[in-house]
Amino acid sequence: NHKDDLAAAFCHGDASRTLVAAGYCLYSATTVMVLTLGSGVDGFTLDPDTGRFLQTHSDLRIPSRGPIYSFNEANYRDFDKP
Repeated sequence: NHKDDLAAAFCHGDASRTLVAAGYCLYSATTVMVLTLGSGVDGFTLDPDTGRFLQTHSDLRIPSRGPIYSFNEANYRDFDKP
């Protein structure tokens, strides 16, 4: 079946040719899931009343230029010295 084929591809290091989706979730005051199925990236926010993710961001993109490119390094001036 398809699920077993995908699992086998990941185990054998062939995921780059068979990957059909990628995503991550951010948990904070709200829960946001960012997902791509290979054509664009969309964001979904969890509605705590219904337990469903609602699409809240379409066609997300990283700016080609910007002052911050990393969450951690952006604030390095505020870090305590080791």
